[in-house]
Amino acid sequence: MTPGAGTKTISMPIMAYEARVTLAPMGQDIRLAGTLEMSGLNTHVDRRRVRAMVSGIRRYVTGLDETEIDPATAWCGMRPCTPDGLPIIGRPPSLDNLIVATGHAQIGMTLGPITGRLVSQIAAGTEPELDVTAVAPDRFA
Repeated sequence: MTPGAGTKTISMPIMAYEARVTLAPMGQDIRLAGTLEMSGLNTHVDRRRVRAMVSGIRRYVTGLDETEIDPATAWCGMRPCTPDGLPIIGRPPSLDNLIVATGHAQIGMTLGPITGRLVSQIAAGTEPELDVTAVAPDRFA
């Protein structure tokens, strides 16, 4: 979305935890993100959710208006969720040339650093510093 005339320009991402919304500068625009909907495999943008995010973030940034969001550029992506809510990290037993690091749902940015560290240790052939049994790719087999 392109901020309105009264909006202060943001120069770094803002995570408004209480509002469950994240803002990130993207050139002259602002990326607004923050909801998870368990509705199957679809990419429908629910305008009510967009309005709720804009309403929630107004406590932190002034001048945002849901009507400024261009429907042609509003989009949603799929969240990589697993049945047990834990990510999948490790090598599948049948593929020694593949390392999987997925299923982080809404906390990929939070788990990114430790996931990267564990993946680098697995790729290097060293024992991961944490027990990865609970997040092993074969736990659903």
